[in-house]
Amino acid sequence: MGNNTSVCDGNSEEATSFNPYNFVRPGISIQEVQAIKQAFDKMKPKMGRVHVADFIEYHKGTFAEGKIEGKLRGKTSLTFEEYNEIISVFLLEHKKTLPDVEFDSNPRHASCLLCPMMSTLR
Repeated sequence: MGNNTSVCDGNSEEATSFNPYNFVRPGISIQEVQAIKQAFDKMKPKMGRVHVADFIEYHKGTFAEGKIEGKLRGKTSLTFEEYNEIISVFLLEHKKTLPDVEFDSNPRHASCLLCPMMSTLR
């Protein structure tokens, strides 16, 4: 398995050069970086950017809802780097509030922290 992952909109150089290892940091695993990238790509970035309105809409019903607007003041779009920074901080904060919970990106048996949760789980 290589270090590069090509999950992108294909409209930029990033489509062939995304390396999740560049975004790993203490408390954020390679699998979590890949899940963050997949969430970013699901918002259909154009020229490597997603619209802030799409970001807010996509994260309704997640742990980040209600906290997002304060991080986006004055921005109309985000690069993956900016999106990753915001979501990584929220994920680290969420992990601190649930220290005994093991975070897993396998959606079969867990609610995704990056994706909207089912309304029955709210």
